Amino acid sequence: MRPTEVDAMSTFFGHVSFDGDTKAWPEGTGSECCALEGYVLPVGAQETLSGASGSDACMRIIESEGLSGLATLDGEFAVAFRDSDSSLVLARDVLGSRPLYYAKASAGVAFGTSIATIIDKAELPCEPHLDVVRQYLLGEDRRGVETFFAGISRVLPGEVVRISRGEVERTVLTKEKDQFFSVPSNPRRADHTCVEEFRSRLGDAVARRAGKSAALLLTTVDPVAAAALDGAARASHAPLDSLSLSASTGGPELDSGHEGEVRATPQGLKNDLPRMLRVFEEPPTSLTSYFMWLHLHACRQEGRSLAIDSYGARALRAPARAHRSVLSRAFAAARRREKAVPASLLGSALHRDHAGQRVAPEPLPEYAGPLAPLGYAGSVEAEQRAKAAQAFGSGVAVCSPFTDRAFLRFYASLDDTAFGAGARPSLIEAAADVSHGEGTTLTDGERETAWFKRIKGTYFALFSSQSFGTRGWFNQAEILKAYDAHINGRPSLSAGQLWRFACAELWARLFFDADDLREEQHEWEDSALLADDNGQSLPPDPHTPLTANAGKQLDLALDGDVVARRYPIQTEKFSKESRMDEEIAGYVKGFFKELDERGTDDDRHATEGRRWNFTVSEKIIAIMQGRSWFVWEIKPSFAAKQLSKFVTRTPAGIGLGDPVTMQLAINEAGLARITYAAALGALGKLRGKRGVFYELAGADVRAIDGPTEYSVYPSNVSAKLPPKDPDQVAEHLVRVIRDVVPARFAETFDGVVVMDANDIGRNVLGLSATQERAHYEAQFADNPLGQGSQQTPMAVVFERPARER
Repeated sequence: MRPTEVDAMSTFFGHVSFDGDTKAWPEGTGSECCALEGYVLPVGAQETLSGASGSDACMRIIESEGLSGLATLDGEFAVAFRDSDSSLVLARDVLGSRPLYYAKASAGVAFGTSIATIIDKAELPCEPHLDVVRQYLLGEDRRGVETFFAGISRVLPGEVVRISRGEVERTVLTKEKDQFFSVPSNPRRADHTCVEEFRSRLGDAVARRAGKSAALLLTTVDPVAAAALDGAARASHAPLDSLSLSASTGGPELDSGHEGEVRATPQGLKNDLPRMLRVFEEPPTSLTSYFMWLHLHACRQEGRSLAIDSYGARALRAPARAHRSVLSRAFAAARRREKAVPASLLGSALHRDHAGQRVAPEPLPEYAGPLAPLGYAGSVEAEQRAKAAQAFGSGVAVCSPFTDRAFLRFYASLDDTAFGAGARPSLIEAAADVSHGEGTTLTDGERETAWFKRIKGTYFALFSSQSFGTRGWFNQAEILKAYDAHINGRPSLSAGQLWRFACAELWARLFFDADDLREEQHEWEDSALLADDNGQSLPPDPHTPLTANAGKQLDLALDGDVVARRYPIQTEKFSKESRMDEEIAGYVKGFFKELDERGTDDDRHATEGRRWNFTVSEKIIAIMQGRSWFVWEIKPSFAAKQLSKFVTRTPAGIGLGDPVTMQLAINEAGLARITYAAALGALGKLRGKRGVFYELAGADVRAIDGPTEYSVYPSNVSAKLPPKDPDQVAEHLVRVIRDVVPARFAETFDGVVVMDANDIGRNVLGLSATQERAHYEAQFADNPLGQGSQQTPMAVVFERPARER
């Protein structure tokens, strides 16, 4: 029976008392007293078995061959069963593809496939295991016996845990697993004859796992594995539809994509990270975990109950095989020490006398064979993959042909040429019809760095928060210094290392700061998960006409006993296709209509017969003039990349410290002028004089803006020049506005101001009005239009005497 034809059990939980009784067995196990999470392929079976059928198969094998018979099972499984002596036995497959945990409780030992379930059902205290947290923050990738939760232990891959009257005994399932990882005694050369055998074996593995409502999960993160899996699926003639995931860095991928395509974006990660952490229960080590989670969520959204993915394929190529020999392991260990996170970044709660020791009492074995990376993974990725499938309900089962036993035995019997090295292609590349290097994509580190740039504000919000500073796990001051150094191009920590600190803080908030460990999660709209428009479709903050923005005030006292009443006007988003005259005239006309129909006595007192001016944000003028470009439309030159390194960047804004904005400066002022200004600016800094660069480069260069995460779309994903001829724009808008306002207000109209304002400062760029620029800058001293989702880029400002009779 195929796994899609039974009701798969997503989790199971049980409790063994000190008297030896097993309580709270999962529903559906029946008299066989066996629970299975995952699927199995007994020897000779042509189709996978799961649920009750898989449990039956496991029990028959145990009864006929003993416990070691589980080693003959192909597939991904975690099992729990009662042995003949009434003890409880927990076991996982050799590669640790399914999770399984246990913990000592007040009346015995609890076990299950979910940490949260064990804590909830057994009423255990929910506390972090600080030694494990410490190892994670210092860069440890593998998972040992101890989990991130104090008192919760993990069944290791290929391990058996026997529980009898409250006592726990841990042994190895079978030594047969060494066949996967040991160096072959007489390896076969991976010549051209192996290509067809590779395809045939992989096709057979796909056919045995495919079923109704199945989806083939392909990804651009590993294009070689995707091509090999797609080819094997086609050759097997299995009824599979593809669901492709592409991981963008925020470029042209902003559109919703094609049917059957999933977009992984930095903005999507921000939205999904809390729920993903609840699903995984333990912090992830890299972005790969998010891609896997999102892919399986999309599979569920598509109504698929079986996902066939490429897990395990990365171990078949040289780049993933970092531990092939004792010498290479030594070099790798040295590189890890060089890249290690300094303990000075950890808080006092994580300082331990035994800090240098490994947490797990029995670390995973040091495999040296050709498929060692599968063992080195420590089942982190595999566990999270299985938990994601569990979380998406009675529905989604997940399996991989690349972990098929027959397929792995074939691959492990080959010599090093199968894995490729240098200019030599690997066997999987040859079988996938991918030229060597053609499938090369961003490395994990490069992608993490690119994503960090897009959501660096989220990192900063976490690192600068009160909870981060008071938790005791982190040295907040040092981490903020490391963050600042990273965005200034002097990274002491990689983006991947910063990712761990951010994940640890958010994980702690979700599991230890929240009132309920198993708090119900809300579903997100499909569009938020499968596409990302960087905020283009997000609605603005609620705003009532004739009122101030949240946290702001309508009136502001100016020097000279004058009060300015600033009415913000909320608008739609602007683009280069927007018609400036029509758009602005329409909003101004609408404001005065609201004033007549809804204005109070206070509004009439503040506006009737009062001098007034119209102030508009320079951002929307530049956008409508076509002087704003999406960051992916700008191709930085070599000179822009080099010159941007010498510009100081801050969390508030990067200015010309990004190659994209530096390229705009070069386009605007010319390379010679920018280079000259940069050289003299550097000399000025040595002499203690700042601002020389901008004095020489010019005001237009100073006003160049890069993307700011807090801004409204498209400013959050674009770079722009200042408005062209802003004084002339202001003069033109005076005529446009005078023609549409009521006659009594046309008589008191003072003019138009084009303003560059933020929470740091104000600068009038364009002016056609009666007062000095400083007067209008003072009107906006508290930035009444806001910086983010208020979406109020213009205001009507009335002035009146502070003291009136």
